[in-house]
Amino acid sequence: MPVSARGSPTHPAGRCHSGRHAPTYRAMKRSAGTGRPGSVRSSVDALTRLSEATCDEFDRLSRGIRADVARIAGVIGAAPAGPLVHDAALRQLGTELARLVDGARDQVGAAIGAEIGALAALLGPAGVAVAGTAPTTDVAPSARTATAEAPPLPELDDIAAPKGTRQWAEAVAERYPRLTADEVLAIHAYTTVRGVDRINGHLRAPEQTPAADRDEIETLAAHAVAGLTALPASPGVTFRGTGLPDHVLARWERGSVVADPAFLSSSANRAVAESFRGGRNALITIVGRTGVDVRKLSQFGHESEILFRPDTPFRVLSRRWDHTVGCWRIRVEEITA
Repeated sequence: MPVSARGSPTHPAGRCHSGRHAPTYRAMKRSAGTGRPGSVRSSVDALTRLSEATCDEFDRLSRGIRADVARIAGVIGAAPAGPLVHDAALRQLGTELARLVDGARDQVGAAIGAEIGALAALLGPAGVAVAGTAPTTDVAPSARTATAEAPPLPELDDIAAPKGTRQWAEAVAERYPRLTADEVLAIHAYTTVRGVDRINGHLRAPEQTPAADRDEIETLAAHAVAGLTALPASPGVTFRGTGLPDHVLARWERGSVVADPAFLSSSANRAVAESFRGGRNALITIVGRTGVDVRKLSQFGHESEILFRPDTPFRVLSRRWDHTVGCWRIRVEEITA
């Protein structure tokens, strides 16, 4: 989410919350640790830890702004002549400043995430299984393999055949031979309302899928995984608006590793994620490495969807309740090595 054109925070970090000085960038960089000189892996690890430290500092700054504005508003409200309009204006200012900080955090996170992705790509394909879980058998083994270097999809808008048809998929595969028509159709099917419910519903609870549908859905999932593996990764920061039941939310503590047995959808557009969240309880910021931009194959290209394979592991970097919008703001980072 871009920083508002109306301005950006102007107070130095060490002065924004009543003398509680935030660590400097140099201190945060030291906290990221050091590795063997010249080691790409040590650089990835250091940037990962720096991303977490940066996120923590932005969250602390955001909380400090809200606390300071609330305290000032309380003082004004307690004064005999303190007009309510000033109290409301201050609270609105505090909310806007906090949003600016959140936007700046996302931009910094995107920059760090892009560097992490670029360095991780130098390490070659690698996959990580979540500790304590067995590899899934419902999808192809490549679900745990990072996307190799691949050219971007060409323009597809001029294909005459209707999107989602076999004729359209064959035309896409002809222009982009890394994909088969079946893989194109499977990715497109996932992006439809019916497709995402069927595929993800089966991957999360296969026993609830009617026996007559299981082979078809597992084939679709396998083709979708193979297609995502053939496409280039789009490392960076994306957003996911969703609802997390209490028993799931309990596992999303800072430092924990989480994974969904289903495909995980996110958007490069924060507003889209907010729209999908609706009134539900979680907005997740993802620092991703192997997500794939599927907008050219999607039924809803305007959603700017970045799609992750089943069982992609993420580490929870932070979690806080945002009372201004009534949801948990959770930040996670993909684990690839």
